[in-house]
Amino acid sequence: MERLEKIISMVDTFFEENPDASFDDLEDFLVKNFDKESIEEYFQLLGETMVNLEKKLKDPVVKMMDNEMEVKIIKNPDEDLLKKLDVEKWPIWTKEASKFDWYYDDSEVCYILEGKVKVYTENGEYLIEKGDLVRFKKGLSCTWEILEDIKKHYNFGINI
Repeated sequence: MERLEKIISMVDTFFEENPDASFDDLEDFLVKNFDKESIEEYFQLLGETMVNLEKKLKDPVVKMMDNEMEVKIIKNPDEDLLKKLDVEKWPIWTKEASKFDWYYDDSEVCYILEGKVKVYTENGEYLIEKGDLVRFKKGLSCTWEILEDIKKHYNFGINI
């Protein structure tokens, strides 16, 4: 570990003194100052650090992007869209005020005829009410809190 700390310290100093240095310059510096085993150990540590950093940076971005699409709400959709989807022919589901967990093993689109519900996900909460056209993403786990008895048309496996 002491050997790695020395390399890290010297590489830091090298870049402080040579801020415009290229990767080739770093490689030349390492070859001149360290044995092959030390250099390999340094690059292995650097690679592991980069992979861990990428995971830490990527996960929140992916979650943020997923958050936009996990529940899509169209407030007061126009009649043309509802007709195009043939919403009136979809089955109807009703449920009294209550709270329960739900998992979507397929995407669902629904049109709220009556009521109000809050849907809680890992990434936030959504208020859904009469007149909303809503799409729930396949694979979504959430909690439904029906605030006012709900009545909705629904259909699975479609997207809006």
